[in-house]
Amino acid sequence: MVSAYCEKMTKFIEKKLYICTLKNTKNMKNTSAIFGMRLVLCVRRTITMTIFCFAFLTMQAQVSTGLPVIRIETQNGAPIDSKVDWTNMTSFELTDPANPENNILRENLSSRDRIRGRGNSTWHTPKRPYRVRFRENVSLFGHSAAENWVLLANWFDATQGIRTAVAFELGARLGIPFTPSYHPVDLYLNGVYQGTYMLTQHRQVAPNGVTPGPGRVEIDPNDGWLVEFDFRWDEEDEDPKFRTRRFDLPLVMKNTDFPVGIYTNQDATNFIVRDWNNFADLMWYDNSDFPENGYRDLINMESIINMFIVHVLTNNHDFNHPGSNFWHKGVDGKITAGPLWDFDLSFGAWHEGMNGTLEDLYYTNPNHNMWARQEQAPNVRPLPTYWFFTRFLDDLVFHANWRESWNNNKVAIFSMIDFIDEMANKIRQSAEENYKIWRVDEQVDFDYWVNELKSYITIRINYLDAVYNEGAPTVHLITAPTVCMGDDLALPALPSVFANDAIITSQGWQMYRNNAWVSFANPVTSSDTQLRYFATNARGTSYSNVVNITINTAPPATPAAISGFVSVRTGSNQLYSVETVSNVTSYEWTLPTGWTSTGSTNGNSINVIVGTVGGDISVRAINTCGESDWTTLAVTINDNASISVVGRDEKTIIAYNNMVQINGLKEGEIVSIYNLLGTKIYSRKASQDPEYITNLIPGIYTVIIEGTNVKQKVLIVK
Repeated sequence: MVSAYCEKMTKFIEKKLYICTLKNTKNMKNTSAIFGMRLVLCVRRTITMTIFCFAFLTMQAQVSTGLPVIRIETQNGAPIDSKVDWTNMTSFELTDPANPENNILRENLSSRDRIRGRGNSTWHTPKRPYRVRFRENVSLFGHSAAENWVLLANWFDATQGIRTAVAFELGARLGIPFTPSYHPVDLYLNGVYQGTYMLTQHRQVAPNGVTPGPGRVEIDPNDGWLVEFDFRWDEEDEDPKFRTRRFDLPLVMKNTDFPVGIYTNQDATNFIVRDWNNFADLMWYDNSDFPENGYRDLINMESIINMFIVHVLTNNHDFNHPGSNFWHKGVDGKITAGPLWDFDLSFGAWHEGMNGTLEDLYYTNPNHNMWARQEQAPNVRPLPTYWFFTRFLDDLVFHANWRESWNNNKVAIFSMIDFIDEMANKIRQSAEENYKIWRVDEQVDFDYWVNELKSYITIRINYLDAVYNEGAPTVHLITAPTVCMGDDLALPALPSVFANDAIITSQGWQMYRNNAWVSFANPVTSSDTQLRYFATNARGTSYSNVVNITINTAPPATPAAISGFVSVRTGSNQLYSVETVSNVTSYEWTLPTGWTSTGSTNGNSINVIVGTVGGDISVRAINTCGESDWTTLAVTINDNASISVVGRDEKTIIAYNNMVQINGLKEGEIVSIYNLLGTKIYSRKASQDPEYITNLIPGIYTVIIEGTNVKQKVLIVK
């Protein structure tokens, strides 16, 4: 992208050169030598300004963290200093170094492409969140196209958005409708680096022409709705709002045709008010028929339970006020929870420290009162505390389904611990750059806060698991089995079972057969779809997670052609792979004599160290019904290669045939290749070690590993 700054500078340079030349041309009394000297001086000044322009842009681009980059420029470099008034954008660029198919460039934008501030508490912090509105529906990161997108600033989150990512990821895995997506990015506004942000959808009713999806709620246009529980109800003046006659629920109507204002309970024309009053009446405490009064027929119970689980697991401070809590009436007419939103004050963050440091925000701060420190600790508040939410728990069916959902989703819930590491590895470099410009005096240690988050969620998951299964046995996880149709199923390893101070009276395996849970029995049939383990004591029955039974009816198909280089160098590291074959439990590989494998050998790919002789590489797929035929690739040895060992950390660059192989790369390092003309023909963040760049024509190339001292010329010879 040619920055608007550079574009303006180019026009300025052209004007200066024209005026300078014109002045000297008009002064014909100058000798040709003097004229030439002055013209040269003009050109020199012009070149200096040009170099300054591009040096400035280069300087701004030096913050390279491996994350996608969003660059926004506003008209005349105008600041974004209002949540109400829009600022015109002149350009919007998304660059994703890992997935270039996500790249998007929109230049010379109209006055209907705009940006403004957003948020409540975060708007009053130094690092502000933003809302982007395009004049037309635009797809970002492959999501359904829409006009509105949001950039979250993560000011209160020491892990720069991992809290939000955990909540959204878990919500998606639990199937909470329309859970937003999350994409950590580096943000530049008018050429200035702003730090780590989280791009997500603006949660709203899916407008006409927009496909429903993450953050875009699908409703019936005639009687559907989207509302927000908002404890800031008195301050809300942008949307219509009302309070229910029972529970006094503070509800704000979103994306509705009703005019802005306060609606009373007597306003029968507003079907949203009517729906909620009827619902709250059924939930009210003097309703003697509750819960057998038909309230369950109005709701999507699964969505409400799973939404509660996410908010309770994250110990979201705003949830119990309540605030930023969205519910909608879907196309099925059910009152449904979602989409999820706002997890700034979660996992131990406490609102009383919002004007202080990250340490001030955390529940362990000794300056907080004892009640505050106890409320946000990881081993308290296992259930909602807001009085409307707690009413659901008076329904034993709801309570039982909560426990069942928790136990059935243990794999997803416990996987969040590893997910935190995945996110930390992705954004670590960006977070470190972020803290060079924000909270500088605090000297924030990103990894310290990541470990705090992991410790918090680990304690909390185990605490909640003990509470939800209190008294009854605790049954741990099982793995999913695979069997050939008609054969006896080999059951997974027995899960750990804890009696919890009461003798276990029965335990065993159950399978879901013909739409009912029954005792396990071989052989399996096509109607046997799921498996679980149960344990019972005098206080109740608990279950493991539920896993699917994979039933194969035949050996797997023969793998397609093997991908990898057919002419290789002795001692080099190579990767060979095949496309995934369905209904496979493992793969078997064979290698030429003298070759060795590194890592796993039973997947659809294999890393090898090349021996001294060529031969065949073969692979076949295996499942419980047998093996496929072999797929074979003939490989020859070609040691006619140039080898260069460069850089302080001794990276090895090998050029041979039509490719370059680079060993010793670190995660996140960017490899760029230039031809003799200085044109960049390849640039990509290292995703593996070694890294291979193929299909190069014969010639001389320069390999540069950005962020290191590695710069090496190589010769490619066919």
